[in-house]
Amino acid sequence: MNEAKSRVVRLAEASFLGFEIVRRKVRWTGKSQSQFKAKVTEITKRTRGHSPKSVVAELASYLRGAFNYYRLGIGYGEARELDSWVRRRMRLYYWKQWGRPRTRRRKLLKLGIGREEVHMASRSRKGHWRMSHNSIVQRAMTDAWLAEQGVPSLEKQWVSIRYPDGPKESKPG
Repeated sequence: MNEAKSRVVRLAEASFLGFEIVRRKVRWTGKSQSQFKAKVTEITKRTRGHSPKSVVAELASYLRGAFNYYRLGIGYGEARELDSWVRRRMRLYYWKQWGRPRTRRRKLLKLGIGREEVHMASRSRKGHWRMSHNSIVQRAMTDAWLAEQGVPSLEKQWVSIRYPDGPKESKPG
């Protein structure tokens, strides 16, 4: 038996395989959350130099596996927050890949943003992370567009795991 890993503690202080029990509920640990976010950050690191298509494929594979593993410990609110954060990471990656203002202008126009707003966004000196939360960039790279590119929705995955038969319909009455 490994003495460094084995110990006798109260249930509130115990964690096992990335889970802990908090107020009679199974939750994933803070360390697991940090590792999850670190891995997503590593995959979507803007200086990575891979094509967005390959990054999306790798990200989708990781998210599917990790989310299925931690499905018992993640609540709906957490799933929505993580979903929003992952989408912002992908907007950041695309924005960095588009690199030059000329390319950003062309891509934003192609995604349906008006010329005046495109000029404001494409010439901005704000950082990539800040621009990934910019309203113009968000309107261009919508959740639907990201889904077309292959970015999975953690919120939808959470709902499909918890309610495999679909939402229950209320009976009129």
